[in-house]
Amino acid sequence: MFSPTAAVGKNLSAYRRRRKAELACEVHASTAELEMNICTARWIASFVCLLCLGIPTYASADAWLLGGSADGEGSIFAAATGERWGFGVGGVFNGDYSEGEVLDYPIPHSSYFDLGEQQVGGLLSLDVLYELMPSEYGSLWISGGFSTYEERQLVRSRATGWIYSQSKSTTVVADAGLYYELGLTDRVGFVAAAHTELGVLGGLTLEF
Repeated sequence: MFSPTAAVGKNLSAYRRRRKAELACEVHASTAELEMNICTARWIASFVCLLCLGIPTYASADAWLLGGSADGEGSIFAAATGERWGFGVGGVFNGDYSEGEVLDYPIPHSSYFDLGEQQVGGLLSLDVLYELMPSEYGSLWISGGFSTYEERQLVRSRATGWIYSQSKSTTVVADAGLYYELGLTDRVGFVAAAHTELGVLGGLTLEF
């Protein structure tokens, strides 16, 4: 026999379960955003520390600061150069996924989509620069070094849409760059660059 009270109670219970799931998703999204901001702040702090430790000491040096894009993600490169040689530190802030988008443990059930191997978080690049062709019309520089980033085997839950990390490893690859430096004034110059991991960049140089 149909009971209106039972039907209302059943619908109310279903609504409560659905609302509880929605609230859980909202909490997870807020937590993921907070984690992403913290990871970005840590990455920037590490970037600055490495640059300060790695800058060579010359009687007269140029400081480079470049920005650009690599596969749609923002990239940055900073360097200190002297007589024909220099040292640079670069990075890409996010890979395929940011760290805040991925749960750092395996999925607890078997209903998921396999996303394959993906780069998670930022990329860090360390390079030695050499002035290949100095000229009053502009100098051509080359660089070589290595870049490191984290790769993870990712899956996405069919039920919640959350992304889980099944396994992870650190990848190190060789990199190279080409730079054209043109002086604008006695102390300020312009640099255009192409880098195998940092993409296309442009910026300024300042002489100290």
